[in-house]
Amino acid sequence: MIDYEKILQENPTGILATENGGKLDARVVRALAWQDGRVYFCTHGQRPLYAQLQANPNAVFCTHAPDYAPVLTLSGKAVFVDDRDFKIRMMEESDIVKRNYQTPDNPDYTAFCLELEEVKSFSFAEGTKRWTIGGELL
Repeated sequence: MIDYEKILQENPTGILATENGGKLDARVVRALAWQDGRVYFCTHGQRPLYAQLQANPNAVFCTHAPDYAPVLTLSGKAVFVDDRDFKIRMMEESDIVKRNYQTPDNPDYTAFCLELEEVKSFSFAEGTKRWTIGGELL
């Protein structure tokens, strides 16, 4: 399987797509952490992203290296994470998170992870490759 964690570490900013009333919605987000088949993000509890994921947890995150080799697409279900230690860690690691929420106890500071079901990579040299989280190449 492709080392998606390394790609995310080098390219954490990408596009997160969700379903919004039968249409797709996309926005630029930054992956804050990744481990064990999960990619972690945060959002404001009053933003449309939060409501969209509550209504339909299916989401897709896409990022790429500067030379587009590879383009990485991660698909799965969003699960909200109410873990104060995690929120503290994200504030310590991200000035943007700290500036936006100031304290881990801010009621609008909402963390979630995307529990990965499929990983796809694309490069002009190798074309498209797809893996399920069990690691099988599809």
